[in-house]
Amino acid sequence: MGVERWMLLAIIWVTDFALFMVVFAVSRGLAESGSQSLTLGLVGGGFSLASGLSSLIGGRISDRVGRKRVILCGITGFVVGTWGCLALGAENRFYIPMYILIAAAIGLIYPPIVALLSRGRDAVTDRRDATRIIVVYCITWNVGLISGQLTGGWLYHHDPVRPIQIALLLALINPLLLWVAARSHTSPPASLDQNTTAHLEHRAASAAFSRLAWIANIGGAFAMSMVFHLFPLLMIELHIPAREHGGLLALNSVIVVITYLFMHRVPFWHHRFSTAALSQITAAASLLVLASAHSRLGLIVGLVGLGQLVGYNYFASLYYSTTGVTETRRGAASGMHEFTLALGFAAGAIGGGLLGQFAGIQAPYRLGAAFIVVLLVVQLASLAAFKRRAAQET
Repeated sequence: MGVERWMLLAIIWVTDFALFMVVFAVSRGLAESGSQSLTLGLVGGGFSLASGLSSLIGGRISDRVGRKRVILCGITGFVVGTWGCLALGAENRFYIPMYILIAAAIGLIYPPIVALLSRGRDAVTDRRDATRIIVVYCITWNVGLISGQLTGGWLYHHDPVRPIQIALLLALINPLLLWVAARSHTSPPASLDQNTTAHLEHRAASAAFSRLAWIANIGGAFAMSMVFHLFPLLMIELHIPAREHGGLLALNSVIVVITYLFMHRVPFWHHRFSTAALSQITAAASLLVLASAHSRLGLIVGLVGLGQLVGYNYFASLYYSTTGVTETRRGAASGMHEFTLALGFAAGAIGGGLLGQFAGIQAPYRLGAAFIVVLLVVQLASLAAFKRRAAQET
């Protein structure tokens, strides 16, 4: 990879590192201050919805006005939002709006970077090459996430404000990284003719499977949102300290990364729905374990089972989204991929927060299991409709 791609990946790592330190500090702080499940759910839902809408809009705009301009807007918004959280403090009424601004900024960073990274990749002539940059991207942001969760938990243990301070320092590195990327820009190698019969068939199949993957994204993100935004309440209930809390979240992310690597090395899952269904069923069962967990073992089983689904959904959705359209539309496709994730995160945080308010702090995880199963049925119906249309056309 050239310098430009390394800088773009560095932006992703720095952004996620900083982001999840802020997310940890804000969510844990709200839980420790006595905020109820519904409050955490509403804040988490607003955060995810802002990110999703921004991704949807930012991805489309980047296809028209240029990827790096949109990325710069996102980087600027991230710095302003992080600085606002730090300067205002948790007691200020604008603290949460600044937190939401960070989410909106994220949506302007990820889709255009995905579009830039995937330039010149041909999924028909070399599928391994097409997934190579995806797995590097996925590992990069997950390593950033793991770094943020572990570091955030450790820093928060010493001072609740420290994670946000370090996040701001990290965020200030991104403008320099983007400048280096812009200075190092090189044209991607000329790709082969992507309008052959094989390319058109592969693109059509990926486009169909991307719609199934987007539905699955909503279910997996719905459940994962509860871990991001409501899990602190369960940790406090079980008397698990912040450092160990961060470690459990990091374990979940490690499973996600392992799933990415497996999917990159073994492409049998391409355009095959049975593997997606198995992943979703496994996650639903694991969430039921999490919903009744009263020990660290139960928490680990639940988080591992959910982690493999998050990894599968994200990798498959990103692959299908980028190979199901032409290069000029990858910003919009990547934005739709991020939007469906954010929609699931928002619905899970709000719905889980509301249920947790009245049915107990572990009830949301049963809701997550049920929601995944319902959306699996929706995917089966969609797949059947797709096959009927294909049969009629032939």
